[in-house]
Amino acid sequence: MITRCPLWKSPPSCYRYRLMQPWVCLGILHYAEDEAWSTSARRQVPVGLAFGVEDWVAGAALLALATAACRDPALREEVRQLVRARLDAAVGTSLLTNTPRYRGKPLTA
Repeated sequence: MITRCPLWKSPPSCYRYRLMQPWVCLGILHYAEDEAWSTSARRQVPVGLAFGVEDWVAGAALLALATAACRDPALREEVRQLVRARLDAAVGTSLLTNTPRYRGKPLTA
């Protein structure tokens, strides 16, 4: 049995939620696996989190969607479109506040 080594330091409490979020989102992928993907909570919850507030949980939800796409090739195109739409939304938000640049030139949509 593996127990916690007294020499290991646990992360500060403010990071515990950050470390838990990907595992929770991955766990959601196993909820009600008998439901069809398109209408299941396994799809709706990560998509809702990914397009929610721009914070750590959005990244964790995208990780879960990418994992689902790796496990089931039939989901890859849909997940690719969802991830692309989320990244486009993030870029659109950053364009309002700060123009991103690549090699000194502003990026435009």
